[in-house]
Amino acid sequence: MAEAHGVGRKLNVIWFKRDFRVNDHKALQQACMDANKRGIAVVALYAIEEAYWQLPDTSTRQWGFIVESLKALHAELANLNIALHIGCGKADDLLSIIHQQTKITALYSHEETGNEWTFQRDIDVSKWCKRHGITWHEYRQFGVKRRLSNRDDWLKHYQAIIDTPIATPASAQKTLRDLQLPTSKINIARGYDHTPAPQRQHGGRGAGDALLNKFISQNLPSYLKTIGSPAKAAEFSSRLSPYLAYGCISMKEVIRRLEAVDQHKRQRNAFRSRLYWHCHFIQKLEDEPSLARQAMHPQLDDALKRRFDDAVFQKWATGNTGVPWVDACMRSLIAMGWLNFRMRAMLTSFATYHLWLPWQPVGEHLARLFVDYEPGIHWSQIQMQSGVTGINPNRMYNPVQQGQKYDPAAHFIKRWIPELAHLPAVICHQPWLGGHYITPVIDPVIGARQARAKLKAAEVDRSISRRVYQKHGSRRRQPKRKSSNTKQPDLFSE
Repeated sequence: MAEAHGVGRKLNVIWFKRDFRVNDHKALQQACMDANKRGIAVVALYAIEEAYWQLPDTSTRQWGFIVESLKALHAELANLNIALHIGCGKADDLLSIIHQQTKITALYSHEETGNEWTFQRDIDVSKWCKRHGITWHEYRQFGVKRRLSNRDDWLKHYQAIIDTPIATPASAQKTLRDLQLPTSKINIARGYDHTPAPQRQHGGRGAGDALLNKFISQNLPSYLKTIGSPAKAAEFSSRLSPYLAYGCISMKEVIRRLEAVDQHKRQRNAFRSRLYWHCHFIQKLEDEPSLARQAMHPQLDDALKRRFDDAVFQKWATGNTGVPWVDACMRSLIAMGWLNFRMRAMLTSFATYHLWLPWQPVGEHLARLFVDYEPGIHWSQIQMQSGVTGINPNRMYNPVQQGQKYDPAAHFIKRWIPELAHLPAVICHQPWLGGHYITPVIDPVIGARQARAKLKAAEVDRSISRRVYQKHGSRRRQPKRKSSNTKQPDLFSE
């Protein structure tokens, strides 16, 4: 294939953000098809934006996963005769540099639903394109609808994108490999976010595809029996979340593979349901980008009057609360960058109910630890598990009972809290009763009792709850009658 040279070159740019693959990549497919018709070049761009990596919800463990994914993407794109250019700087500045070297005809990308920073970044890129007369073609990656007018219509939009054919990779007839972009080293993540994750998953299409194959062929039959246990879930659940979060594999690819399975209908449907919830929660952040800092029900959040205590927060954040099940889950998360859904909810519940910490710093800390951080899912869940949505039931976990249920022999506790390894299992769940462990920051029973009293005393404006439901509530199960206290489906029911 020919490589474009000389002054007056023209090209299409594919902007990769959280979609590190060539399979089922509509923006890539369309950019190549359009360029080939016009006889112009195609290049791929990834922007390392330092301001993003200084945000309180980003971390080096996430960056490590991205680097591995970019290496895999580079090789995949090379097979399609497309050069991947990685530059350091703001996306619109990098586009300006490219445009000065050769004229950009059109920009192609997937839509991204991220935090407020990425929302504003995309606004800046849109303005840049308009100033330079460049068309920006954006394509949906998930079942998320931009500028959704009515939540009642969301399900049909979700199904429409899921039912579209999988986009096949297209090669470029012409490419550019000699573009010059700034690549000076920048500071990735804030100083306290360099906590290593020695057991984290590795990025890249190949790793994600191997996990999908293993889940479908081996682990699917055990899915429902193991998802509640952090140890068993780590072994038998799909572990696809980081590969979906960074687009190493597409949602449609996973669903198509599930549809091809004839056996294990209950497990298959349960997993498919969670893929649906994936898009449902991201839609909330798409509709309201401020959810990482402002509660869906601000009046309720203010009424709860949570207060930040740095000493208490640090004990929770490092897995040193004195409550073994909480500490084991946190230490596991710190090392692995992953934790099963139920225990993520338990960590949030313990921090925001038992310890009465504000949900924002709790959510930021967990976001940094999650290699699979997906802002839409994450902040919706943080608000749900903290009781500030006004439409979801308060779920207050008993960490002792959770440990006894999912780790009766205390193997998980002893693995992550070796100082308890010599104790009998029955003592490991409440070692403070005999002085065998650090003193708990709070007795779980007392903490729960105090939290319930505070929740009961908080006055809630039900009219705000109704507005929250109209904007964000699921319509998958229609309520039987109108109510000012609309309950949402329980994600833990199976």
